[in-house]
Amino acid sequence: MDSGDQRMSPPPRPPAQLPEDLVCGSILPRLPVRSLARFATVSKAWRDLIPGNAAFAALQAQSPSVASAALARFHNGRFEVLAAGGSAASVAPPDPSLSFAGGAYQQLELCACTGGLLCLTAVHSESHRLVFFVCNPATRSFHLIKYGCPLGVAGLAYDPAAAERGYDMILSATQGLQTCRFFWFSSRAAGSGWRARRGTVRLALFEALQPKPAYAGGLLHWLTNRGNIVWHDVARELCGTLPPPPCASGGGNMDLGA
Repeated sequence: MDSGDQRMSPPPRPPAQLPEDLVCGSILPRLPVRSLARFATVSKAWRDLIPGNAAFAALQAQSPSVASAALARFHNGRFEVLAAGGSAASVAPPDPSLSFAGGAYQQLELCACTGGLLCLTAVHSESHRLVFFVCNPATRSFHLIKYGCPLGVAGLAYDPAAAERGYDMILSATQGLQTCRFFWFSSRAAGSGWRARRGTVRLALFEALQPKPAYAGGLLHWLTNRGNIVWHDVARELCGTLPPPPCASGGGNMDLGA
């Protein structure tokens, strides 16, 4: 073949690059924790972004998925982030020390958790007043809520995938010996404080609600010391009870989860 008839193939195209805002704002926040641990070593910019950028942590919190979740526990008064296998997580958008809240509150005790939010009770170190402390360890944001209702068992209702942002707290309080009433606080109703809700639940004599209720399907569920389940529909302001689940002979302790 004559050399003049030979045609040179075009040079290979450089690999396409995705826009940085797409990568950092839409792709990275949805990745698993283990992948983010590796990607944090790619460059100094990503190392600054992934472990310590509050805006990036907020995007993670708004992109809930099983892949981007991490296991956590509240142990000996401290919030601890765990990865699979029970080891400390190598990526920590969540702040395990809750240092963003400052040192004005002590005696933290976990009441409920759902959708990445924690609800705790705390005591002000100077006034010694009891308050509710709702925080997101990923976004480093928190709200302090005055305890403006009867003592009871608090539950937290929050869906990070809902179009309307905000959370609700429902506190169940026993009045008399057998009547359970509910009190509501919403972060979306600024300045409204606590409000009593319609409806009550009749309990058996000496029946009591257990702490750390579970939130699922728009309902908060409390387990009682008799194995019954008390539920409250946050949106429709309804409440009721469920019979105890069938248990194996011999009894034993029961826990409620969702």
